[in-house]
Amino acid sequence: MYPRPNRQKINPEKFKELFYEKRLTTKQIAKFFNATENGINSVRIRNGFPPRGWSDKHPMLGKKHSKESLKKMSINRKGKYKGSQNHNWKGGILKSNGRIFILKPEHPFCNKAGYVREHRLVMEEHLERYLKPFEIIHHKNSIKDDNRLENLCLHTQQTHSSFHTPKGSLVGINQAKSKLANDDHLCSKFPLPLA
Repeated sequence: MYPRPNRQKINPEKFKELFYEKRLTTKQIAKFFNATENGINSVRIRNGFPPRGWSDKHPMLGKKHSKESLKKMSINRKGKYKGSQNHNWKGGILKSNGRIFILKPEHPFCNKAGYVREHRLVMEEHLERYLKPFEIIHHKNSIKDDNRLENLCLHTQQTHSSFHTPKGSLVGINQAKSKLANDDHLCSKFPLPLA
């Protein structure tokens, strides 16, 4: 960028007069000083001038809350927008990466936010016990949000890995699926004790 030949030093007092009293836009002020709009805005920010119209509208502009006030506000807001009070509440059901999560903060294996994968809950209800962390639920039809009991199959990490990569093969999951139209026989081939 070439230097501007008649560039003036921007006088903050003159800027204040043009911006607040004469109510010129930043574009008009930039033209007056032969500067850019960004340059004008940085003069405003550098000198601590608030955007136009704010100074008379908000009583806290330019001030800070005391630690005592901040603590009171925090206590007042705590839990106010939690759960069903939150504008983004979806009834405790969350969908992420194709999987459905259900809010169960009392569950021993819930994540930090208190959610558990729905397919694990379905299998736990069927078995009438909590699943162990090493137990994996496989979706027979590969649709992650189809959590019907007849579509779920219980595996350990080892049997699930061998299920997706047949023995003696370095085939990926997609190639393995294309070779196997129905995997019901594989779920029965690698049974896991239900109790």
